[in-house]
Amino acid sequence: MLDQLVSLLFYEVDLMVSGIKFVRYVILIFLLVLGRQSYLLENQSSLMMNSAVSRANANAANTDFYRQFLLNNANNILDFGAKGDGKSDTTLAIQRAIDNMNSGEIIYFPAGTYRISSTITIQKPNVVLYLDSAAKFSIDDNGHFKGLNWILSYPTVFNINASNVSIYNLNVEGNNAEVSLLMAGGKTISAIENVKIIGGIISNIGYYKPPISRDVIGINKCNNAVIEGLTLINCKGKGIRVLGCLNTVIRNCSVYNQDGIAFYSGEISPIEEYNQNCIFDNLYAEDSSEHNVKISRRAQGTIFRNSTFVSQNVIPLHNIFIQGTKDTVFENNLVIHRLSNLTTAVSPVRIEPHDTGYGSGPVSNERCQIVSNTIVTHVKSTAAVGVYVKGREDLVVDDLLIKNNLIIQEEVGYGVGILFDFNHVDSSIKNYSTENNTIKGFNIGMRRGRYTLNMIFKDCGHHENNKFINVHAEYI
Repeated sequence: MLDQLVSLLFYEVDLMVSGIKFVRYVILIFLLVLGRQSYLLENQSSLMMNSAVSRANANAANTDFYRQFLLNNANNILDFGAKGDGKSDTTLAIQRAIDNMNSGEIIYFPAGTYRISSTITIQKPNVVLYLDSAAKFSIDDNGHFKGLNWILSYPTVFNINASNVSIYNLNVEGNNAEVSLLMAGGKTISAIENVKIIGGIISNIGYYKPPISRDVIGINKCNNAVIEGLTLINCKGKGIRVLGCLNTVIRNCSVYNQDGIAFYSGEISPIEEYNQNCIFDNLYAEDSSEHNVKISRRAQGTIFRNSTFVSQNVIPLHNIFIQGTKDTVFENNLVIHRLSNLTTAVSPVRIEPHDTGYGSGPVSNERCQIVSNTIVTHVKSTAAVGVYVKGREDLVVDDLLIKNNLIIQEEVGYGVGILFDFNHVDSSIKNYSTENNTIKGFNIGMRRGRYTLNMIFKDCGHHENNKFINVHAEYI
């Protein structure tokens, strides 16, 4: 907690370069840190299964505590002609305020609804947008919103092309607009730094018509970014996607009923710049139609931990999909795959190489760790699998560790706890270990699928101290 507060403190100190009176910013920093500390303490005690609204409100960083101070000392968006009445178009007023800000200044949005009809671009560094907890943006519905992403060809509400930009309490009603909400960084520029999106509720925005899918929040080639305390409800596309970034942190975020993918870590194509050392911590995702989590395209050092991922009302492709990565750690998570009406094979956790020609092209999956998770499936099918590891004919899953997991089948007697599918090539999965796992309720504990060369399962890979409860056969 201390390092997080110090990081925030130094960031706000950097804002002083604008020339605004030093005393004002000393007081502002003090109040921001107090509010930030209160938020962190509240969030430690909150339950991941709280409703979306109550969780997001807990993430509001005690806005009321210093709202009046901001009102008196920041630049009020109303002074630039904006009206928070939900009817007046405030796009030009917001862009005017941003363009006229000195580096390090704050734009404050008092309570109200601010309609946006086209793209807003932030190209100045050290800009802060701060929304009152009772303020929100309302995006013009589909067909009426105008604007383009500065890199891609589809509309985006906020384009951030500068370092040290922060948005607090990003509350948005999307009105089912088929647009991206926010894109930071991009493919053709040098990496930007220190973008922060802290707090807010975002609903009913995005685009998902497979195979085309757009980001709600896209962080691209942006180092040391922080996305914290966001809640997404009934959005479409990729909820929070991080591509080509270094040392980015996504924490305390929730995604509900995403039509697409909730959390995504991967690579920018075609320049082949991939994520490195990105942390996803204390997340909650429920009923995403494609995946709750996808880690793909050469992402290196991605960590997902202390999170809950639930599929129970929507049948996903896979709940957790780890495809063609290096040094991925999936640790201390709860994965619930409770699909009582499903009779086909859909696995809670799937690990495999990336075998398409898109972007970086085919790539193996190396040094993945699945550690200390609870994985629950409720699928009445002989094809049910807890953890599915799939090799490819010309690619490998190499150096895989599955350790200290509890893997449960609630439909007792069906499926396989851990399946190693060699896809007819004995060397497509190698150097793999299972240690100290507890596998309960499956027909088969662990299975070596397809092309076995008449080898005994336990002679393939390393298997130690695994415990089997109420299974028909331990190893096949």
